[in-house]
Amino acid sequence: MTENSTHAAPVAGPFRQYMTGFVVAALAAVVMSVTGALGTDEAPFGVRLGFWLICMLAGAFIGAGASTMFKAWGALARWPWAEVVAISVLMALPQTLIVIAARSMIFEIRVPTSSGIVIMFGFVLFICLIMVALDHAMHKDRPVAEPVAAPVVAPLAAVSSPDPAAADPLDRFRGRLPHGLRAARLIALEAEDHYLRVHTDSGSGLILLRLADAVAELSSVEGAQTHRSWWVARSAVVAAKRMDGRATLTLEGGQDAPVSRSFYKAINEAGWLG
Repeated sequence: MTENSTHAAPVAGPFRQYMTGFVVAALAAVVMSVTGALGTDEAPFGVRLGFWLICMLAGAFIGAGASTMFKAWGALARWPWAEVVAISVLMALPQTLIVIAARSMIFEIRVPTSSGIVIMFGFVLFICLIMVALDHAMHKDRPVAEPVAAPVVAPLAAVSSPDPAAADPLDRFRGRLPHGLRAARLIALEAEDHYLRVHTDSGSGLILLRLADAVAELSSVEGAQTHRSWWVARSAVVAAKRMDGRATLTLEGGQDAPVSRSFYKAINEAGWLG
């Protein structure tokens, strides 16, 4: 796979980004064990705990993958609760099979009938909805700071071709974005290992590209690299805070982009910091 292809999050990404989800899953496993949910109350507590840890942590892994996929797709970024439902349904389908198989192997409980499977799916979906909603609530964007000036973020032009080999460097960059973000207004780029998280007014998505290559392709867009891991569109800056040779830029959408010492002088002389 080449470095200029669109790609989902790296394997390590879900572990870093969704660690809270694994913690919540482990706590939920303890609660399920204490209450003896799904008829497991007659088994010893250690067996119940092992069963629920397997089920809940497996669900957390599935949820991390599903959430990463939907965030990279970006089509539901404007409707977070629709995204919660979609992720939950995608989780619940395989998770129901895991719960049924684990119950059968650990507790020797017969595989349920068709109606029992539907009931089990409903129970699992309910739990998935709670966990995904909690995760979204804990990671929702912060409110936008009071602007120093009305932000006007120039929209990216309509995509003429999704082909990354297009002659126009800006067209190549747009062609790498998830379909739902290609016509969105560009806010900032944030490096994550070999990937870039592209922040727009329609949400964010991951692409497989080095920051230096992206900056070169965005040479026609008014913006600047502010940190070794950040590039910011000039007109997306709504507030700035200085601090001892460094600064923080608050952007449209509520993100905070750092300005490191290496880039502070150029950013300050360009008038970004007021």
